[in-house]
Amino acid sequence: MTKVDTYHDEAMEFAECAFLASKQGRYSKAQTLFGKALNRELLAIDEMGATIIEPTFSILHRSAATLALDCKKPRLAEKLAARALAEDPPSWLVIELWQVLGQARAFPVSI
Repeated sequence: MTKVDTYHDEAMEFAECAFLASKQGRYSKAQTLFGKALNRELLAIDEMGATIIEPTFSILHRSAATLALDCKKPRLAEKLAARALAEDPPSWLVIELWQVLGQARAFPVSI
């Protein structure tokens, strides 16, 4: 198992715990766990370096972008989705990335 796989698996475990905490009404705990999940997914992306292997590259970016939305970081989500779209991902991922990008752009902005 590579470091990319390890970080991604850890991210998914944190995300699963975050969803469970949210369902239980433990929103502060959920936000902490979503943050940890996002950090692990960003580590997985960093571990890939300049290597772009599809669909792994786009899957990690989509996942990180979704977690960024969960962390109320729409600008980061937008950047991650756009970065993946710029690398010509598989068509089935393009739709999902555009959906995440749309959610990021529709995110309520506080002034």
